[in-house]
Amino acid sequence: MADKKEVTADTLTFQEICRHDHLSLFFHEEEETVAPVTEFIQGGLALGERCVGMNLRPELQHLLVSGTTSPKQRAAVIMLSKEESFLRGGAFHGEKMLRFLGSLCLTNGTEGFKGTRLICDMGWVVREEVGHGRLTEFEAHLNYLAADHELTIMCLYDRALFPPELLLEIAKIHSHLHLGGKVCRNSFFIAPDRYLVPTRRSSELEIFLNSVEQAAGLMNEQEKLRRDLEQAHATLAQKICEVWREEDALRRSELQLHEKNEALQDYKRRIQTILQHIPLMLGAFDSKNRLVACNHEYELVTGFRAEEVMGKRIVELLLLDGAARDEMLAAHPSDGGNYRDREWPIACKDGSLRQVSWSNISSFVRIPGWNNWIVGLDITDRVQAENTVKVLNDQLRVQGGGPLGFGVDPLSEAGSPRQPAP
Repeated sequence: MADKKEVTADTLTFQEICRHDHLSLFFHEEEETVAPVTEFIQGGLALGERCVGMNLRPELQHLLVSGTTSPKQRAAVIMLSKEESFLRGGAFHGEKMLRFLGSLCLTNGTEGFKGTRLICDMGWVVREEVGHGRLTEFEAHLNYLAADHELTIMCLYDRALFPPELLLEIAKIHSHLHLGGKVCRNSFFIAPDRYLVPTRRSSELEIFLNSVEQAAGLMNEQEKLRRDLEQAHATLAQKICEVWREEDALRRSELQLHEKNEALQDYKRRIQTILQHIPLMLGAFDSKNRLVACNHEYELVTGFRAEEVMGKRIVELLLLDGAARDEMLAAHPSDGGNYRDREWPIACKDGSLRQVSWSNISSFVRIPGWNNWIVGLDITDRVQAENTVKVLNDQLRVQGGGPLGFGVDPLSEAGSPRQPAP
């Protein structure tokens, strides 16, 4: 078995998904599945994997097959109906289905494939009246199957067909969830060796408490970043004021001009080094809000070299529309602005946007030729962390009767133990 790539980010792209992962997508409308399913399959084809779709609707099958670009890719895409997959032999048998999928994975090497991508529309479960316990046990065992083979699995669930309490159980046994157009690490994932035991409720409690602790840690980190930003602003302003005082002292003493001038030049070089390499973005604009200076942190965050952006107007760099654009321009008058912690996105060379917290004290600390000079802290990771916290909070509010339904097992009947899959 190939080593699983170490992934620590809370959100991933389909290109970053590891083999052995088990994903789920809960959707309201069928159109919501087109983009993620297409990206999932195309990612597998690009890696030389066999891609198997089971019980997919015809238009989605046609889209995936027509998207292949070579005979080899067309041969790698297999579409199976529910009768050819889940209901082989006329009825659903969990162990039989797992053996079938395992045998399919074992032929990868002999048939020239590096792995398998499996995508399943689970709507057949409702029509075939498969019990909730059998379904969740089968989904839990799919984690074992993915771990034992070069296999990546994506399960599709129509939220209109399944009760929320069942979808909550299903979510717990998928290591990743597709939410808001992103693949998110599931903080509430319960590994099959813990889920398939009668005492799993204690494991769920530990996972819940750890997730709450993680969310609290993210909030603490956000507060720490805010304090660090304020300290950086104060330090920068103090350094600039020191430079001014030094220049005034040199002008007052003509007899010591040469000695003082040498000291000033050395001090300026140090300040320029600080401004160039301080871990804050620095951008300076002239009276027409054209960029006239930027530092190394600006280049690192955006990917642009300084000469590639010199002379560009601020509206070409901070990409905003409508009222937000007008507000940003109003905050940069020709005589200098005055604001702190304004969050505006900046364009990067790769076409992406980075969220930055900007501050401007140009109206108080004037620098000739720099009508507006602004400093910014890249807070993209913080914003993503806040989004992760929101996802966790949304999951906590899914069940109106309590947090995430941690209590009586909604799938057991009168407290009776769960029966194994037939």
